[in-house]
Amino acid sequence: MNSDSEVLRDGLMAWLFQEGSPPLTDGPSADRGRNQRLRQTWGELPAVQDRFQAILKRRLYAEIERNPPLFPWETELSDYTTPECNAESVPKYADQPEVAPVGVLGFWSAQLDLLELPVPLPSDLLSTLLSKAQALLHSSLREGARLVRCVEDLFPDQGGQLNQIAGLVLSSPTRSLSATLAEEAANGEFPGSYEQAQPQQQMALSLLAARQILSSLTVSVRPGGPTVKRLWQTPTGALQLSVSSSEAGSLQVNAQLPCAGALSLLEQAEEVDSAQRSRPGLLTVAAAGLGRWTLRVELQGQEPLTFALQLED
Repeated sequence: MNSDSEVLRDGLMAWLFQEGSPPLTDGPSADRGRNQRLRQTWGELPAVQDRFQAILKRRLYAEIERNPPLFPWETELSDYTTPECNAESVPKYADQPEVAPVGVLGFWSAQLDLLELPVPLPSDLLSTLLSKAQALLHSSLREGARLVRCVEDLFPDQGGQLNQIAGLVLSSPTRSLSATLAEEAANGEFPGSYEQAQPQQQMALSLLAARQILSSLTVSVRPGGPTVKRLWQTPTGALQLSVSSSEAGSLQVNAQLPCAGALSLLEQAEEVDSAQRSRPGLLTVAAAGLGRWTLRVELQGQEPLTFALQLED
């Protein structure tokens, strides 16, 4: 009589090949005898199958642990485990509730809803104008050219008309022009939305918005002159800036942050002063001498908002 191991082997082989070619036998009588011994020794075949599967899985797991497979691009085993955090890798504001990013400069767009415009502009258009204004803050272009550069991608091949309308926008005080357009809108002489406006009207609205954005991001102060303030709304509260200069010509910026954040004061891309805090509150940065600076404000890891600061003689 075959041993138990031989019976198990025969049963396993029969199970492995039952989906393929027919099992090899020594004839009908031998097959019946083998099946009878399988049932007597190991019970029904499904039990043998379950046991074999369990043994096979354990052996496969053990083999994978001893000799892990390589990815197709690997020639040797690599360690992909996450490195432990150290003091330098901990986020600057780790102890603060996380504010989810709202896209490029989207965090700062709440202020744009407060622009003095006769009709609201689409949020994506305002975000585009804000991004353009950030890039043009320290441009040597004259104001009219900067306005055109802010909006020219919105109106391809319309440079001539944009320059003409930019001249009209600059020839009138912002509030006066906005009030005039708002009155026309109220009287039905101006469309009730940006989408309903004619191309020339859309150009005027875009240029007007760009002018206000550039103005809100630019701060000019005189030595010993009055303090200039800026207020910028965000989803976490208002950012309040106060920029002043002493008689001796030193520049000082006080910023009341609505949440954790940082300030950086730069002159020609070189940082001259910086400060940060992990809670809402006051930060101060300063510089000396006449010139132009960039103030970069970052709140809880959001895309920075930059201001152009100028100390005039």
